[in-house]
Amino acid sequence: GPANLIRNGENGILIPVDDEDALVSAMQKLLSDWNYAKKLGKNALAIREKLSTEYIIEQWQTLIEQIGVGNFGK
Repeated sequence: GPANLIRNGENGILIPVDDEDALVSAMQKLLSDWNYAKKLGKNALAIREKLSTEYIIEQWQTLIEQIGVGNFGK
């Protein structure tokens, strides 16, 4: 889930389910602290890059090469 990808306060904000007070507080922090909001946005881009199709394919290719499956059937 989200907690596997998001580091609270570093690249996003994790809010407990149904905790309206925590949601309001987080939104107020984002609206009042531009540097904090900018940091979260910048760091969140790294998640997108890490989950891109190109990156995932590259990781699979590396794994397949490491275990020698590339030679399978030769």
